[in-house]
Parts: sequence; C-alpha cells; structure tokens
Amino acid sequence: MKVFSKLFVFVFGMVLLMNSIAFGEENKYADSLYEIGIIYGTDKGFEEERTLTRAEAAAVVVRLLGEEDNIKNYNFKQKFTDVPENHWAFDYIMYCESYNITYGTGENTFSPDSEIDARQFLALILRTMGYSVAFEDTFNASVECKLLNSSVKSKLENKEFTRGDMFYIVYRALKTYRKDNVLMAYYLAEKGAISEKQAKEFDVYENFDNIDELIDGIMN
Repeated sequence: MKVFSKLFVFVFGMVLLMNSIAFGEENKYADSLYEIGIIYGTDKGFEEERTLTRAEAAAVVVRLLGEEDNIKNYNFKQKFTDVPENHWAFDYIMYCESYNITYGTGENTFSPDSEIDARQFLALILRTMGYSVAFEDTFNASVECKLLNSSVKSKLENKEFTRGDMFYIVYRALKTYRKDNVLMAYYLAEKGAISEKQAKEFDVYENFDNIDELIDGIMN
C-alpha cells in the first residue's frame, strides 16, 4: 500500500507539472532569484505579468554569468545609437554583444525597450550555458539539454512571453548542466557570485526531501 501511495503521489505530481508551466508560483522563482542577486525587481515589485525587454534580458544574462561586478572594469565603447553610455543597461548590453550572446536589431541599433519573446530569450540562455544552437532549433535544444520539458516548451511556443516565464527559465537554468557538464548553480559558486550552500539548493540530488523539486528534476 505504501508503494502504491508513493507511486500515486509521484504520478499525480507529474500531472500537475505537465499542466502548469511553473506551478503558478512565479513568486517562488522570483524570490529565489532575488535572494541570490540575479533579479532585482522594480518599484512595482516583480511584475510577473509584464513582458520582458531586450535590455532587461541582457541584465539577467550578465548576472546569470556571475559578471555583475566585473562589467564595471570594462571600458565599453558605444556601438548602438539607441544605447548611449548613460543608458542604465549600457554595460549589460555591451557585455552580451562583446561575447556574442546577443546581437543588434540593425546595423547601429539594439532596440533595448523592445519586447523579447520566448525563443529569443531561450537562445540567450543557451548561449550563456555554452551551447551554440541554430535559432530555429532553440526550443528543441532547450528540451534536449533538459532546461525545459516538452509540455513547458509547448506552452511557451503558444503564449505571450512574460517576466514570470523568465523567472521560471532562469530558475531552471540554475538547475541545469552547462555544455561543460557543470551545474549552472555550481558554475556561479565557482565564480564567487553565490555561495556553495546557495548553489546546493538548486541541485535536485541534494534535496530529495522536496518532492516537487525531485519531480521537476526528473522530468526536466
């Protein structure tokens, strides 16, 4: 009977995951990312329902790479006419552009305030994790590296991309292995951006007591 009960809980949990992109718990992911300094929120809170801009995406990528403090040491030159040196995201954007993580939208423009969609954001995250993937293969590649499962992939392909979706993807990225086979959270710890203790909280195999995390890790 105990075996059956555990099996039921496991299967039921998987069904819940398949029917919800992020368990409807955007705040859970946002709180976790805020705690380790990857997102800061705004004067209106986390704004989970708002769309994400290209400038905001660049800032998240730099923090996910543990380069928040280091970008201050670069002497970036203005390249995009719509991103002056006094733009709040200038260093973030120029860092991502310098390392071929993101590109402009024209010969001399970046469109920092334009919305970014799920495919575009996933492409940035995959590059951040060391993967080189053709843009049209971004969704499938995200499933192959276990950043997403097929159900979440399907949802993202057919909905407006929001900051809440971004929180989930970045949270998942920290639980996913980079191309060099290092868990993204441990990569950040190695760079000193977060502590080893904080990194372990993103390692599903270090947290068997949390059934939701275990199911999420197995399915992704």
